[in-house]
Amino acid sequence: MLRAIQAACLSAVLSVPVVAKAADLITADHAIDLAINVDPAIKAAEAGADASTAGLRQAGKLPNPTLGMEVENFGGSGSVAGLRSAEYTLAYGQTVELGGDRGARKAMANGNVKLANAQLVVQRLDTAKSVREAYIIALSNEAKLELVRERVLFAQHIVRAVKQRASKGRDSAMVVRQAQVNVAQAEVDLVQAERNYQQSRMQLASLWNGADDGFVLDKSAFREPANDEGIVQAGAEQSFPDLELYEALSMRASAGIKLEQARALPDPEFSGGIRRFEGTDETAFLVGVSIPFPVLDSNRNNIDRAQSELLQADLSKVSAHRKLTQQLAAVTADRDNARIEISTLRANVIPQAEEALSLAKSGYDQGAFSYLEVTDASRNLNVVQERLVEALQRYHISEISIARLTGQGVSATAAPRP
Repeated sequence: MLRAIQAACLSAVLSVPVVAKAADLITADHAIDLAINVDPAIKAAEAGADASTAGLRQAGKLPNPTLGMEVENFGGSGSVAGLRSAEYTLAYGQTVELGGDRGARKAMANGNVKLANAQLVVQRLDTAKSVREAYIIALSNEAKLELVRERVLFAQHIVRAVKQRASKGRDSAMVVRQAQVNVAQAEVDLVQAERNYQQSRMQLASLWNGADDGFVLDKSAFREPANDEGIVQAGAEQSFPDLELYEALSMRASAGIKLEQARALPDPEFSGGIRRFEGTDETAFLVGVSIPFPVLDSNRNNIDRAQSELLQADLSKVSAHRKLTQQLAAVTADRDNARIEISTLRANVIPQAEEALSLAKSGYDQGAFSYLEVTDASRNLNVVQERLVEALQRYHISEISIARLTGQGVSATAAPRP
């Protein structure tokens, strides 16, 4: 009943929305802190770490002694009728672990502690990654929204220019209508962009059980990278936090072999006590020892199982390292490709597209170019600008994936629990 009440209280706490004041700046690190504080998966991993620590404390305990009381030779017939010839025995016994059971139990419990702490670190990394990705997507949608707003303003400006030219007979009514249609299309795109942006903000806030209350995102998190910037270099030797899971599994499996081998060695129980002979009013001491006889069960199969589990853990670690290395190489290549695309767009493509639009507008005002040539130049600039935003999003998502794989660049991951 108590556990049910505790679980209900914890659920209520985790579901309470985290409120940020309107217009507060929420950085990515702050968002991660908020999410980690309410993430039930992290709370579960923390409970698992606490459970493993309790298991370690228990593993060091010695077997409890036994205290026995026996009454013999009473309630019969003749000379043993009633309690006249009764014998009372009070004995104390203690099992002595000879095969290193206690040390093996502690080693296995240490493996459980290491595994639980590794699971906690990995869960924190996963939560941080989810928050950072949602943060970047929100910033990307914000940048796209700003581009669409600029497109609407430009389309409205062109409509005014076309109407002015049409009033002078320099453009037809069809051109005016085309310009008005372009404004309407841009306004539809604006509504969709605003909706996408709001949805991405709500998705981000939901990670800390919050709401979109007007918080401000840190636009510097969506910056353009330097040409030589990067968290890791492809092919560099890296450590992976996920491998700690397999290290712990190997450690636990190795301890499991020693534990099963220790259990195969019989542990004797030594006993001693005192016996009272009621019929002769005499008292005597007694000592004894009992040893299990391993004729039916030598624990061989459990030893074989533990050895296979160690082999499985070691091979799983090798396989995981290979997959993680491949994933790191893939996301590093994606990041570098995105960085090259960003550099090319910013240095060459966008300046040319902006110059082409400027020339088209100037030529249109002078009657050298048509309305369609202006809209084509504007459309080309919009395409490359949106492509730059998409490349920036891919770059930062790749950086986040690299940080997740290597355990770098995430400040919200606390140290393992003691």
